[in-house]
Amino acid sequence: MNIEELVTDDFTAVSRKAFIDEEIFRLEQEQIFKKCWLFLGHVSQIKQPGDFFTGYMGEEPVIVTRDQENQINVFVNSCRHRGMRVCRADRGHARNFSCSYHAWTYDTKGKLAGAPHNDEVEGFDFKNCRLPTVKIDTWGGYIFVNFDPYSKSLNDCLDEDGVRKFADFLQPENTQTSHKFEFEVPCNWKFVPENLMDMYHV
Repeated sequence: MNIEELVTDDFTAVSRKAFIDEEIFRLEQEQIFKKCWLFLGHVSQIKQPGDFFTGYMGEEPVIVTRDQENQINVFVNSCRHRGMRVCRADRGHARNFSCSYHAWTYDTKGKLAGAPHNDEVEGFDFKNCRLPTVKIDTWGGYIFVNFDPYSKSLNDCLDEDGVRKFADFLQPENTQTSHKFEFEVPCNWKFVPENLMDMYHV
């Protein structure tokens, strides 16, 4: 597929195929959501050790936690045994996360803390069974994550995109989350930013 053919030479029109084609969608998941820094939330959502909230990186469910050492961790919300989610709540406070399928239990760092009958399995290694983690960084209290271990740093990306120019206006150090509203829109992900950029909607 030639992606360049989806946009006219003068950049005034985009093919509708860009919004409905499954192959393009899968390509976007791999090239955008798996390689770019994604905004997940704010540190004010996890003020105390044990606080957590869940979200998505593209189509991948993740858990954002603050561990007992006060560090922020982000890991994939999928048990290493059979893939069941280890956390079904949107947010809360927990010492650990336990899979409802076979009770594999993970701590707030994503490390496997317990697995029934593990002593009966020769060579069972807890270290190799932790939940997959992702790169994480913060800016002004905003939590950003990235699946790509070889990606540029968040600081480099913020500089490239000119975000720091708006720091005085945004005053990120004075920001905190008071409420969270979620809307499920049954459409291709690009429809939402496209509509928000529409000058008719200012």
